[in-house]
Amino acid sequence: MGFKYIAFALLIVPVLTQVPPGAPVITGPQIIIFGQQVTLTCTVTDGQPTPTVKWLRDNVVIDDTYTISGNQVINTYSFQASSQEHLEVFECQSENGVLQNPLSRTIFVEVYRSPNQPTLTGPTQVAPGTPTTWTCRSEGGYPIQTMTMRIGNSQFSSNQFTTNTQFIQTSESYTVVGTLTFPPSLANNGQTLFCDVRHTDTLTAPQTVSLPLRVISPLSVTAPNTFYNPAETETVSLICVVTAGNPTQIRWYKNSQLLTSKW
Repeated sequence: MGFKYIAFALLIVPVLTQVPPGAPVITGPQIIIFGQQVTLTCTVTDGQPTPTVKWLRDNVVIDDTYTISGNQVINTYSFQASSQEHLEVFECQSENGVLQNPLSRTIFVEVYRSPNQPTLTGPTQVAPGTPTTWTCRSEGGYPIQTMTMRIGNSQFSSNQFTTNTQFIQTSESYTVVGTLTFPPSLANNGQTLFCDVRHTDTLTAPQTVSLPLRVISPLSVTAPNTFYNPAETETVSLICVVTAGNPTQIRWYKNSQLLTSKW
């Protein structure tokens, strides 16, 4: 009895396992300061084949470069914060062809801005007891800046100082206008009027502008005699009395010509 041998050939074909990438993880600030250098990092772990990682803004790819470190794929996007990034949504997408749609994650960014140096306008010389108005203006802040006014270290109350706030759409910022109305007294003479603007999100110290104050009483004069009828060669004494204010000089004129005077 004979034996027959049948030989079998086993063909082993390696099968590559396809694994979808992990969800993107974004690190970076959501609140950024105007002019600041900002870095947003998107990290994707695992995935077979190696996934691509890219940044988009307004559905437009802005960075599709990435590096591979072990089982992580990293895309780092850097930019200098400007008004163009304000209230923008940045999206990170990752895909390797395993899933029908790319995986994505988003971050919403706000750009904070320091207000411009304020301006303070109004008179520097006033009469005592006369209600007088000064205006302080601050532009360019985001979020809203706060404003106060003081004379020396004494803050004005809301009865004397009010503010009006307006959002400027074109610059995505706020303008604050403060109005101060009060009647200075002689005690305020030589003091300084201050306007302080605070923006704790971007400034460590307030922005301050000032005006010096001179509170001077108006002059009031009287002549005890307004009519003289002297005889020829008679000496006449003309008297001018200052009843209010502090004059620095008194002058006499005759027919619009300056006379020498003593006082």
